[in-house]
Parts: sequence; C-alpha cells; structure tokens
Amino acid sequence: MCSEFADLFISNLRAGGISGHRISGYAIDLDHLDLGRQAWCEYFSPRLGYIQCDPTLRFLRGISTQHVCRKILGVNHD
Repeated sequence: MCSEFADLFISNLRAGGISGHRISGYAIDLDHLDLGRQAWCEYFSPRLGYIQCDPTLRFLRGISTQHVCRKILGVNHD
C-alpha cells in the first residue's frame, strides 16, 4: 500500500509543477526489531532543496531515522 500512496503523492506534486520521485527501501520497527519494505517520496522545494516525506506514515516534512533507502526511482533533474 505504501507504494500506491507514494505514487499518488508524486502524481499530485507533478500536477502542481513540483519535481518529485519515489524512494524504496526499508522501515525499521524498533519495537519489534523488524525490517519491513517501505516506499516514500522526495520533492523539491526551491527554498529548502529536496525534502523526503512518507505520506503512508504521515511524515510530510521529513522522515524518521528508521527509514533506510535502497533505490531512488524517477529522478528528475529539471
């Protein structure tokens, strides 16, 4: 489900003229010492640069330190 939330979020960003792409990797559950697959986003702010966010977990202004990047998809260098 996280990849669908990430793709929808990126589609909305791009529809508004904002550069964004999806990141896939893992989210670490420290309570259970478990590593689960996760997808989140990165978008470009002219004032702040690239900002990562996770719409699935409602982290819209950054991500937690438990996110581990594996691959960045759809990088746009405009």
